[in-house]
Amino acid sequence: MSFSLSGGGPRGGPGNLLESYGSKAEGAAFNPRVALRLLTFLRPYWLPMLAALALMFVATFLTLSVPYLVKVAIDQDIAQGNLAGLARDALLIAAAFGGLYLTTAGQRWLLSYVGLRVLANLRRALFRHLQALPLGYNDTHIVGVTISRVINDVSVINDLLSQGLVTLVGDSVLLIGIVIVMISMSPQLCSPSACCR
Repeated sequence: MSFSLSGGGPRGGPGNLLESYGSKAEGAAFNPRVALRLLTFLRPYWLPMLAALALMFVATFLTLSVPYLVKVAIDQDIAQGNLAGLARDALLIAAAFGGLYLTTAGQRWLLSYVGLRVLANLRRALFRHLQALPLGYNDTHIVGVTISRVINDVSVINDLLSQGLVTLVGDSVLLIGIVIVMISMSPQLCSPSACCR
């Protein structure tokens, strides 16, 4: 009885696979069909994701309100010597920071909860798929690469599904909010001709 590592057939064995492992895979960098298939793992957890999205909008509003409250405190209360108004604005700023802490903590807890559930479901589905594969699969694929994909790649996909989407939306909303606040507070400074003066 003999054992050969080179393997036969057009795809070769482990040696050929190791040589071609570092080569660039052909195909599109983003596949919408695969992305939609991955989003189905979030479907059972749409309510916590919706709550995390709502908390993200509240946190964005609070983040945008702090610089405005500082502006009011400086331009109105300090400039006019209004100590009662300054104390009120200081309390509002402290409340905004407290609310920002609570909303961010709630959002992170919800995202961690969803992330752990999605990760468990994704790994469970992959394990069932690997168990259903024929034994010949291991002749043409390196077992270490398969295990690495099950462990590492699933964690990256989990981060994208649970935290990446909400972070992307949150940063986009924050950027748009900053632009809107800047334009509403000083349209002259936001005009293209202001930088040429």
